[in-house]
Amino acid sequence: MEVPKTEAVQPVGQGGREPPRQRQDDAEDEAPPDGESPERLWNDEDAVAVDGLAAAMTPELMAAFEELSSQLEPLRYRLTIAEEEARLNRQLASQHAFLAVPNRREFLRELTHVLEHMGDLSTPPSVLIVHLVGADAVRLSHGRQALDHVLAGAVETLRSGLHPTDVLGSLGGDDFAAILLIGDADAAAGKARELAEALAAMPIPVDGATVALRARVGVAGLVAGMTAETALAAADADLMASPA
Repeated sequence: MEVPKTEAVQPVGQGGREPPRQRQDDAEDEAPPDGESPERLWNDEDAVAVDGLAAAMTPELMAAFEELSSQLEPLRYRLTIAEEEARLNRQLASQHAFLAVPNRREFLRELTHVLEHMGDLSTPPSVLIVHLVGADAVRLSHGRQALDHVLAGAVETLRSGLHPTDVLGSLGGDDFAAILLIGDADAAAGKARELAEALAAMPIPVDGATVALRARVGVAGLVAGMTAETALAAADADLMASPA
């Protein structure tokens, strides 16, 4: 069998031919102009900014893009309005109609959350109920607006007597409730007496006169296995047993 002869490869520099070198890129082989660095080969017109796509668009594509953008703006506006309305609706669903406290539904949600995390607290919390005994008399003698004024004053008195970590809420009508997170059962009973005394001493100006307001307060310690409703029922039972 005849074996084809191979051509000897001559080393470069010793009379042989240098094999052709493949050019990678014309811009890579060309030296930059005198006085300019390779980075200056790029200019602002060659780069495409994120918000500058117009340079790469045809007039027809640009017109279509502007039309799409004009249609998106009203949608963004409507989304902003919808988000604000949803925020207001959540606030209305959790707040009292005119008092700066959570309503009954939101208070029960807070109470349920505390009951579900009893193990995270160093001392068992308590819940108390406050009933404004004299509020109905104010309503009948001086009108609804006077009653609203009395309720707002009662909320301020209750809040000033509670710890910042306590949760105050309205149960509706003349009843309020609070979750006491700091202190044992004795401290909670003492706090109930303090609040009742503070409400009784609260001056309420109505129609140029000062109205006296009595309050009855009940308190109950929270224990594992309670629900929000059973906790409120225990505090209410203590309120009913307190002196009238």
